[in-house]
Formats: sequence, C-alpha cells, structure tokens
Amino acid sequence: RRRHTRLQGDWSSDVCSSDLSTEGDQVTVTHSGEEFVADRTILKSSSRGSVFWSRTKLGAQSIASDLNTANFNWSDRQMACLNKLWTHESDWNFAAVNRHSGARGIPQALPGKKMAAVATDWKTNPITQIIWGMKYVQNRYGTPCQALAHWQKRNWY
Repeated sequence: RRRHTRLQGDWSSDVCSSDLSTEGDQVTVTHSGEEFVADRTILKSSSRGSVFWSRTKLGAQSIASDLNTANFNWSDRQMACLNKLWTHESDWNFAAVNRHSGARGIPQALPGKKMAAVATDWKTNPITQIIWGMKYVQNRYGTPCQALAHWQKRNWY
C-alpha cells in the first residue's frame, strides 16, 4: 500500500514542492497529475544520493539515468544523445547561465522560470531541472537524438 508523506532528510525540501509518496525503495514525485519515479537510494540523504551529489556532473548524469529507467525508457543511444546535448549546453551544471540568452540550468531552459512547472526550487535543484528537461525533450522532439539533431542544425533546441 502506498504511503503519502513529505520525506524527511537533508534533501527533502529540495527535491520538489510537489507531493511525494513512497513505496518500498521507490519515491514518486507527482506534479500536475504526472508521476516521476526514482529509486529512494538515489534520492535519500547519503553520500551518493543527496542533492549535493546531484549537483556534480556525475551525480546529475546518474539521476538522469535513473529517471530515464523509471519514466522514459530511452535506449543507451538516446541517453548518449542527451549527454552530448546537455554536456554542450551546460556541462551538466545546475547553476549554468547563458550570458547571451539568459537560458539557465542543466537543460538551458529559456526562460529558466519555465522549470517552475515542476517545482519552485528550479534554481537550486538539479533534479527539478533534469525532470523538466527530460519532459521538454520528450514533448517537443520525441527523443534526445531528435533534439540533438535539431541543435546540430540550428544551434539551439
């Protein structure tokens, strides 16, 4: 049986302002009727799973991989395209700001406040940015490789 709760720990206020629920080792973030599932061991307070871990390049890539497995099911090839795209755009830096356009975060959202559709902590939480960015890629391009192809032709996505 699913138990709805606000999770406790050093990351709980940063993950999302949305409803969170837990079932075993799974954490479900629900926002505007959409659910995103992640492994609790990735998100809970630990050396590997805290928000601080997600603020590193390797940590952000790991969280994107976990979110992909639970929600998008993109192939390794697609995730390689996402990695190439976001490495170019922000080098997976949650604090990245494009000095010319003002685009922000890992996915370089323009304007950055668009990511508030996932959670209000979009400026400081890489997990919020990754969820928003993956949804954006899926909704606008279908797959990361299609988004990358668009970027290669137009130098933006």
